[in-house]
Amino acid sequence: METHTGEGIPAKRLSASHIDPSSIRQRRACGPGVELLIRERAPSAVDLPGGHREHLLMCTTGHVVPGEPVRSVLRTTSGERAWHECPRRQVSFIPAGLPLAWEWSYRSSSIHLALDPMLLDEIAVAGVGQANATALQPIFRAEDPTLRTLLDLLGEESSSHAAIGADLATSSLIMLISIRLHRLSQAKHLPNQALTATAASAGGLPSPIHERTLQLLQDRLSENISIADLAQDTGYSSWHFARLFRQSTGLPPHQYQLRLRIGRAKELLRVRPYLSVAHIACELGFADQSHLRRHFKRIVGLTPSAWRAQQSP
Repeated sequence: METHTGEGIPAKRLSASHIDPSSIRQRRACGPGVELLIRERAPSAVDLPGGHREHLLMCTTGHVVPGEPVRSVLRTTSGERAWHECPRRQVSFIPAGLPLAWEWSYRSSSIHLALDPMLLDEIAVAGVGQANATALQPIFRAEDPTLRTLLDLLGEESSSHAAIGADLATSSLIMLISIRLHRLSQAKHLPNQALTATAASAGGLPSPIHERTLQLLQDRLSENISIADLAQDTGYSSWHFARLFRQSTGLPPHQYQLRLRIGRAKELLRVRPYLSVAHIACELGFADQSHLRRHFKRIVGLTPSAWRAQQSP
């Protein structure tokens, strides 16, 4: 059983990326201050009297070791918790700086998301209405399908090598994860109506910025535009801009751009019957024909070829 400590400095905070590196199967940067780790761990223990430098969000599945009792014990400043069953894709969130000692008797597979506290501070100010992120509360083995789904989508997106929308998709998912964490934390202190008011208090993009952004997405339809590119010269941070964009349009930027592409694909399928689906996919910046086909069918309900056939007189 391995134990990771502060090497003789009890209050030292360790970076998540340096803890038990042998357990990390994949490591993916998801933008500034964000790292996704895919981990496989044997029965072990972690001792961090100074906590982590980053916030850590984890979705974990445990695997029983034959003949061994199932036991997991967590000790924090608020007391001790013990479980006698393996986690089944439950979600845990460990705020930066939280002292803890955690040991477990089973093998585990997990997705870990390490988030720079400064990043969540910015999102708290721009999108949640908190002055800082210090009020974030720990979460242990929570059944939260929303966070679980967002983590799964982030894992898929970060490994897809998609030709279009990758930066927009990743940034939007990270923002949604961060806002979800803040809302869960606030829920312990605010009544439901206060949460609703906080979420709805801010408006969307000002009309000139809104119109300019939509035109930019239309003019650069086949390009992979990042949120930072869209937010440039608007006076908003990337995170604040993405939140306001969604309030204005009802969609994250990457989804809005995708629907513009699908709309253009429908136009080309109808007015240029001599163009192949593969040619249209290439012209609109999709990775290949199957990439266009998948998104077209999801949004329109038919494959491009079937939709084109319906348009024929």
